[in-house]
Amino acid sequence: MFSMLALSSCTLLLPRSTDLAVKKNPLPPIVESRETIELEVYFVDRRIGDPLIGESLWSSLSSITAVASENRARLAEDGFRFGMASSRPPRALQSLLRLSDEQDPMRRVVPHRYAVPSGQETLLVISKVPDGTPLVRKSDDGVKTTELNQAQCLLRVNAQCMDDSWARLTITPEIRHGASTLRPIATDQNWQYHEGQQALPFYQHRLSAELNSGEVVVLGLNPTQPDGLAACFFRSDVSSGIERLILIRVGEIRKVNPVRSENP
Repeated sequence: MFSMLALSSCTLLLPRSTDLAVKKNPLPPIVESRETIELEVYFVDRRIGDPLIGESLWSSLSSITAVASENRARLAEDGFRFGMASSRPPRALQSLLRLSDEQDPMRRVVPHRYAVPSGQETLLVISKVPDGTPLVRKSDDGVKTTELNQAQCLLRVNAQCMDDSWARLTITPEIRHGASTLRPIATDQNWQYHEGQQALPFYQHRLSAELNSGEVVVLGLNPTQPDGLAACFFRSDVSSGIERLILIRVGEIRKVNPVRSENP
């Protein structure tokens, strides 16, 4: 009788594991503050051959020296042009932005703003590609041609805080095409299925730049390579007569402190 009473008492005194699992943790987890980089992105549209996006502009920009030599060669071969401007832009760039009208598609500037947590990325949809456009790619197996349908060109922009007023931008061109379906995506441990278009990231065309607050990266098309990969991004529909430049300016870099929530 005594052993049965003792066992019963222990059962009453010790909580079950399920009771412990559902009990609220009295100490909420500590969340560290995070740094956020504000990006100002400008889509600049001009007619093909407009002198404001010609040599006078590109010669006024500084070179981006942080790009790997292999990537630099591939970017040049496929018609990508890029440079940097200081927080006090050169006169050619100022004129390009000043002599613009949001209502005129031949001289339009469309601004966008993003707040990107340090170490994360945002996607910039640059252009849509007309159905049936052939995409020619070189690989170790030779030349491969893909017919693009329902395609759009993107830039994956990763922003990493380096210091109080410095940020590293890593920009990777990517094309997504085809119908949106469930597709297998490889992770570090297994395969997962995600719904989306087929993605073609161009890692050998990746460029990185370290910018101070206020500095600008400019990307566009080299007119000597009008049929290169870059044409899909910056001159996707020749019949429209429009060429596009992308300006990415590093704005304020600030620290965001967490707000503790009492909600479970």
